[in-house]
Amino acid sequence: MPFKITARTIIQLGGELISSDGVAFYELIKNAIDAKSKRIDIAVFQSIPFDVAIQVAADIVMLQNSGKKVPKSQLNELRETILENWVKHTRSKPLLAKIESAKDISQLLQALRLANFIEFADVGQGMSTKHLEDVFQTVGTPFRLLQQQSNTSEAPLLGEKGLGRLSSIRLGDFMTVKTTQTGESKWHVQEIDWSEFRNDPSRLLQDVPIPSVIQIDKEAAQQQGTVIKIANLHDDWSEQKLEEIAVIDLCKFRDPFESKSRFTISLTFNDRAIPIPQIDKLLFEHSHAFAKASLAFNSKGTPILRGEISYHRFGRQTTFEAKDIDVLKAAKVKNPDLLKRLGPFTVSLHWFNRLYATAIDGIGTQKQVRDLIRQWAGGLMVFRDGFRVHPYGGAEDDWLDLDKEAFRSGGYKLNRQQIIGKVDISRRLNPALMDQTNREGLCDCIEKQVLKSLLQHVLRKRFKTFLEKTEGEHQKQNVVTFGDLRDRFGNQRESIQQTVKELKRLTRTHQDLKPIVARFEQAIGEIDDALRDAEVVHESLEEKRTRFLKLAGVGLMVEILAHELQRSVFASMSALTDAISEIDDPSLSNALKSSRVQMKSLEKRLRILDRLSTSGRQRKEVFDPAAAVKEIFSGRKAQFDRHNIKATVVSKGNSTCRVEYVKGMFYQIIENLTENAVYWLREQATIDPSANMSIIVTVDPKSRQLQFTDTGTGIARSDAEQVFLPFYSLKPEDEGKGLGLYICREIAEYHGGNISLVEDDIGKDQRLRTFSLDLPKPSK
Repeated sequence: MPFKITARTIIQLGGELISSDGVAFYELIKNAIDAKSKRIDIAVFQSIPFDVAIQVAADIVMLQNSGKKVPKSQLNELRETILENWVKHTRSKPLLAKIESAKDISQLLQALRLANFIEFADVGQGMSTKHLEDVFQTVGTPFRLLQQQSNTSEAPLLGEKGLGRLSSIRLGDFMTVKTTQTGESKWHVQEIDWSEFRNDPSRLLQDVPIPSVIQIDKEAAQQQGTVIKIANLHDDWSEQKLEEIAVIDLCKFRDPFESKSRFTISLTFNDRAIPIPQIDKLLFEHSHAFAKASLAFNSKGTPILRGEISYHRFGRQTTFEAKDIDVLKAAKVKNPDLLKRLGPFTVSLHWFNRLYATAIDGIGTQKQVRDLIRQWAGGLMVFRDGFRVHPYGGAEDDWLDLDKEAFRSGGYKLNRQQIIGKVDISRRLNPALMDQTNREGLCDCIEKQVLKSLLQHVLRKRFKTFLEKTEGEHQKQNVVTFGDLRDRFGNQRESIQQTVKELKRLTRTHQDLKPIVARFEQAIGEIDDALRDAEVVHESLEEKRTRFLKLAGVGLMVEILAHELQRSVFASMSALTDAISEIDDPSLSNALKSSRVQMKSLEKRLRILDRLSTSGRQRKEVFDPAAAVKEIFSGRKAQFDRHNIKATVVSKGNSTCRVEYVKGMFYQIIENLTENAVYWLREQATIDPSANMSIIVTVDPKSRQLQFTDTGTGIARSDAEQVFLPFYSLKPEDEGKGLGLYICREIAEYHGGNISLVEDDIGKDQRLRTFSLDLPKPSK
């Protein structure tokens, strides 16, 4: 027995699922575009105030329900109330005639319900009578879906669910469809009363009668298009409400970044035009930063995420490129097929710091510029084939968690109110990204999550990091010390004193200058006193700053130590697990298991503490770095064997290299590099199980260099410096803290050297796999 569908299901699919009038407008506009119309005229006519219409209708219904005959005087009284509140417009005359000619309250009520209406008129292909009956009246029709599948033209089809016309239920109860195709002699008219689907909750869908299509003569055979008229409106309409829809919804219906729209929307309220704002492209020329990025696939199907960033305010630019494993990590997935299922996309954005927004010739004052930014900002909008996917990038939508991240980090470097941007997808290249039935965004699926993760990576790891790095470098270059200011003041003071001396000479012949010279000398004395006071304040601030830096240093060291302890605990737990599996003695095995439990408890405590600090009280000593690396590798033999990693230490030349280092810190560098190498070798194995799994450490006494190379996935050239920044990691957030390589460089610089990524011959893919560490000579 088949499912039975109640009539009220239609109401739920239309009026209840559509969240706003703006979304309802979107759906009806999409129908016009799919019909190949070049324009749509949306006209709202309110002939009588909404509250008056509601009250008169309620009075009429109450009279009808009383079962009594309504006197003509009472009918005229109701009619007079309507006429007293009547609003004239170009379409009001025939409506007014219906009010005036109503012979009973039923006719009056019917005329009243038609007095306020919204009309959507397009000049598209139109529909035949057969299309109206077989397609338009079929809920969930596959017509557009099948048309989409066979569509070979560049013009996209926006509707495929077969539910667009139901959005009219959100706006009003009565819908009239008037349509025709070119060459036909008639208009085909279909009337539907949606209240028939609502009145009886138990009524089945097939029991609701639909009036037959009627035919009306048309003026010219070449006329074509569709007019959808919606009456008995559910809400009060006004110019202000229509302006809000224009500003919030319709202005972003088409891609505002495009130079010219191929589709025109006109909007009127009672014959008065309501403008639909367009963004002034001049604003983009004054953005403080710009970024664009894209996900693409090369001929081998390799995913490539590349982009460019410009920080206009400081005149700085950079580019980035990620391939293979780096893209997978950014997407937070392991299967490259998920990236292919998502498909290619592009993203572009303009970033504004409203603190620095100024007046712009051609736009207006500083306030007008800031208001324009506020109107259009909201994060990243999504456009499919040039048409917006609601509500992404809207005032209330934070789909990329930008504001959440901004508040969490205690900074506002990157929040939605600073960004005017977009993501471009297409129905053909991104078929997995489907609209939800309620038209509120994309359906939740793994492909949508992959898109979200990649966009967050571009915004946070690439864009935000570059802004912060640029500002940090700028601040270092423009630091003015108190000493600089004191010297500058001293030079100016000498110049003023010289001027005073010249004035004193003039007082011999110009006695009236003496009071002026006295005031100058008094001012110099007061400035000297102020400078001495400033020096006292400066010394106090310097003392407080020193204390603050010490406390900040303690905090950073806390983070560093916990990072090291967590790594050590993890390695110890792995070693215990290996040992337990190889021991037959039950008592010893139980003891090891108990130790592992305690290690697990320590790991949890460290996770809560999140980091501690190593003591800097270790002393430097002279030792052989090659021997130290071999010692570290021998302690990891079980781990290397488990993952089929071959670790080799090579000493160049015949002499033994000697280095002066804090040995524990040297171990820290090698341990961090090894831990990273093992991680990325394992990731490489997931991509290519037959890959060569090797770590090669080369010590060169002549060049005083230690080179640490692995055959893993490597690091993109664009990340060669980024990876040494604190809290920057190419690993997912739950797998990497972004401190390891930062610690390595800090230790290297502490010993008067450096560590960096250098060229190697391991791969031919332009990626870097070798770290070069300076080995300082012993001081004695």
